Amino acid sequence: MPRLLCVGLSILLLAPLAACGGTQDEQARRHALMAQAGLEPARDENSAEEAAVDAAEAPEGEAGPPVVFVPEVHRLLVERCMACHSGERNPGSGFPLYDDAERDFETARAQVDTDDPEASALLALSAGEGHVAGPVFARESDAYATLLAWIDAGARFDAERAAP
Repeated sequence: MPRLLCVGLSILLLAPLAACGGTQDEQARRHALMAQAGLEPARDENSAEEAAVDAAEAPEGEAGPPVVFVPEVHRLLVERCMACHSGERNPGSGFPLYDDAERDFETARAQVDTDDPEASALLALSAGEGHVAGPVFARESDAYATLLAWIDAGARFDAERAAP
């Protein structure tokens, strides 16, 4: 897929996704993950009133279950990356995704460093460092925090199965 078309499709796909706030429970969980990662939500992501509600609802000192690939990370990759990185249409992308959790896990897992999560190529590329299409996730976004929390928790496939 030509780069200009890929970038255009990404913009069309990302704009509505960025506008989706999710349910209050989802927002509270994302903000708890962001707090764990030492990140703050973007100012336009949540109003001050919603942020106060989220903070009040989150139990103090309780982070909840660790982020796992299925469903959290896989959903992000399919929604935000697959338009350009479809393994079927663009197998030479360097990060082929197939909308198949097992295959996509192997692709994503190869781009992470569980010993130094913040040095993971997946995070750098998603934030636009060395990524031809530019940033996919802002460093202050919930999506970035989710990726970081997943890597920090050991980049597990699901609750039962740890990464190799």
